[in-house]
Amino acid sequence: MKSIRILIVIFIVALSSSCGPKDVLKSDSLGENEIVPTNSSLVVQSQSKQSDQIATGSQSKMDEPVENMNNDNLAINQSDVSDDKQTQPNKGSIADEQEINSPDQNDTSHGSEELEQEMGSEMNLITERQYSVISEVISQGEDGQVSTIVGTGTAGQGTYTTDHPRFPAPDDKGNIYFVDGKDTGHIKLRMWDGERNHTILDLAKDKVTRREVDFYTTGVQYMGSVLYFSSEEKLYKLAKDRATEIPEITRYMKKEHFEYIFRTEQYDGKLILMLWRKNWTYAFVSFDPVDKSIDLVLDAQGYPDPTNFFMQGRGISISSETGAVYYEKFFPRKSIDHVDTNMGSVLDTWIDEDENIYYVLFKNKTQYLIYRLPQGAKTLGDEELVAGGPTGFVDGVADQVQMDGATDFTWDGSGMVFADTFNNSIRKLWLDARPLK
Repeated sequence: MKSIRILIVIFIVALSSSCGPKDVLKSDSLGENEIVPTNSSLVVQSQSKQSDQIATGSQSKMDEPVENMNNDNLAINQSDVSDDKQTQPNKGSIADEQEINSPDQNDTSHGSEELEQEMGSEMNLITERQYSVISEVISQGEDGQVSTIVGTGTAGQGTYTTDHPRFPAPDDKGNIYFVDGKDTGHIKLRMWDGERNHTILDLAKDKVTRREVDFYTTGVQYMGSVLYFSSEEKLYKLAKDRATEIPEITRYMKKEHFEYIFRTEQYDGKLILMLWRKNWTYAFVSFDPVDKSIDLVLDAQGYPDPTNFFMQGRGISISSETGAVYYEKFFPRKSIDHVDTNMGSVLDTWIDEDENIYYVLFKNKTQYLIYRLPQGAKTLGDEELVAGGPTGFVDGVADQVQMDGATDFTWDGSGMVFADTFNNSIRKLWLDARPLK
């Protein structure tokens, strides 16, 4: 009987050496030394959700079609099945990576049942992490809570890393499109599908246009099941793996003597473009993708060093590096300084359904702060801190949060997804109040 038990132990140990943790991770197309990040503010899919995904044929492998992820049938670049070595987040910023240690294969001192139990539970943990990875941000956050969606803090363009991302654009299926790449020679249009990053279009490699040597992207919008993005000179829509220029915008800009597209947003089923002239004035136009019509929303005005804008039914708010937020009403036409902080740069702004004004302040070049100015208040001292603190990379609530380069905030249904550019990540600010329509 004892000899039989020894034989069983030897058999299990041999089996473990042939299908250890490293082999399981390799089967999911990760690099040999690539680490699957975990985050205290991120949750792994529940077993029931995994079962639902399998039952409905949800795609998880890179070599399978992308049709189930979006209606556009966008091609996926196989290069995102990365072999790059990804760095584990620092302690105190994103949650520490849980270390998985293989059982000592030379230790046969415990019984075969204990060894089998220990190995079985460990393999289940690895398999669950291999399949789920980071599936989604926390299911429900509180007002003023910030959680990280994707990015480890280290620049890269691998499965779980991003490189100075900009312009996140969520769709109606939980995917987030964004522009990735600090260097214009490596700029890509990518998508986070809740489990991994995919390259939709390599803007530098594929040379979207022949004229543009360096491709500078000025906005990404997902609207009506179509993905739009803009360079300084042109507006494009993406169909499958091809970028198609929208010539109506190009002709309009030439006719009206606009030099480039500064930013894009969307409102009421239309794309809103902020256009710049050489005399340092800006105008806002709307483009209807259905009938191809272009209408002037606000004619040319001067805004010193604008960063972003937000449109709603009554007017447009423009954030500025000068530390001000300008509000242009449609009727009657009037320019109002809602906020003039004199304490840094305002990187983004929006108004919620209760008509509170939000603005993202880079204060004294040491802090990134998201403030809420209650309706009717126009002076400093009335603002409320929503989230933020000293420059860093920490998830949490209110003043626990640390960011570095927070900008490009856009609503995803339960909060504002944003690019934390210098933290090489895409994050989410949970809010109770929706943006004003």
